[in-house]
Order: sequence, then structure tokens, then C-alpha cells
Amino acid sequence: MKKHLATYWILQFTGWGLYCAGYIFLYLTILPWREDYFYAQLATHAISGLLLTHLMRTVIRRSGALDYPFKKQLLTVILLSLCFAFLIGLTAIGLETIMGIQDKRSVKYSFLNIVSRFAISYFQFVFLWNLIYFTYHYMQKNKQQKIDQARLESLLKELEIRTIKAHINPHFIFNALNSIRALVVEDPERARSAITQLSNILRNSMHGDKAEKILFEKELSVARDYLALELIRFEDRLQVSFDIDEDTLDHPVPT
Repeated sequence: MKKHLATYWILQFTGWGLYCAGYIFLYLTILPWREDYFYAQLATHAISGLLLTHLMRTVIRRSGALDYPFKKQLLTVILLSLCFAFLIGLTAIGLETIMGIQDKRSVKYSFLNIVSRFAISYFQFVFLWNLIYFTYHYMQKNKQQKIDQARLESLLKELEIRTIKAHINPHFIFNALNSIRALVVEDPERARSAITQLSNILRNSMHGDKAEKILFEKELSVARDYLALELIRFEDRLQVSFDIDEDTLDHPVPT
């Protein structure tokens, strides 16, 4: 939140600073006449614009306009730009009149006429301000939606894995115990080895639920124990071969 607010104020001051710089450049290089109160007028207009566009931001946020459908947002941008362009002109010219820094050439026009002229001029700036503001929030909202979607997909996959484990483990344990029982009399040594392998798998399963990743070497060891138990059941019907690069053994993988 603080980061977005800091970005907002940086853009605000940068935008109105560029506005002042542009008019100063035109005044010094292109305009053939000089005005007594040019810089005071420019400061008055820039401050009025800064404060009123900030007020406009408050109106946008409280009205929920950022969540409107696209067509309604576009209409809102146009209406807000018209209203606040007029308010900026009204405020700036009003302050000029109070402070006595009006342009001498504008004395022949009525107050409302001058305000309307400035409002038309300000409309393009306010409209651009709104476009940037709404576009920025649209991009942020779209980015957040993608993050939320990725989190949801990750959660669903995690739940799916847990569900699969919950269904597979009981069947696997039941089959493994039956296989070991058959070996107790026929091949006691192999039965003891099978019990150790089953113990390793169960221990890894309990710890694996807590860890997101495990070294590939340990995961491979579990896989070997699992296949060894399955070989008891399937005998010659199950053929297993390994072709593993030793450099991969110390890499972390999902459990």
C-alpha cells in the first residue's frame, strides 16, 4: 500500500512538474510577449491542478469506479475529466483574481469566459491523468488476479496430491504387508529387508508432508524402496532400470 502511494505522489509531482517545465519552455522560446505574473500564475495553476486531481483520485476510489465495467469506466473518465477540468480552471482563475495577478489581456473577457477557456485547455491534461491512473490500476488488478489464480492452482494441486496420498497409502501398505507376510517363512532375510524398506517409506511420508522439497538422492532412495516392495508382488512381471546422472542427486525436487 505504501509503495503504491509513493508511486502515486512521484507521478503526481513529476506530471505537474513537466507541465510547468513545458509552459516555461514555450514562454521563454516561442511566445513573443512577456507577462508580469507569469510564474505566479503558473504556480497557481499547477498547485490547483495537483490538489484537485488528488481530490479526483479520492472521488474515484470512494465511488468504486475502478471496478466498473470498461464502457462505464470510459464514460466515468470523460465526465470526471470535464468536471475537474472546469474546477481547476475555476479555482486557478479565482485565486488569480483574489491575488490580483490576472493577465492584463484577459480583462476584456468575463470571469466565466476565462474559466471556460482554461477548462477546455485543462481537459486534455485531466483526461490523460485519468487514462494513466485507470490504466495503472487495471494493470495492477490484472497482475493481482494472475497471482491469486496461481496461488489457487497451487493450492488445488497441493490438495490433489494430499488426496492421492490419502487414497494410495492405505492400499500400498496393505499390499506391502501381505507381500512381507508371504516372505516371513520362505525368505526371512528378504522379509526383514522389506520391513526396513516399508519403514523408510512411511517415515519419509510423515516428514514429506511438512517439507515442500527434498534432495533428489533421498527421493530416489524412497523410489527404490517402493519398487523393491513392488518387486516382491510382481516378481518377473516388473522390470526396472535406472539411468541417472550423478550430478542431479544433490538437486532439490518436490516431495
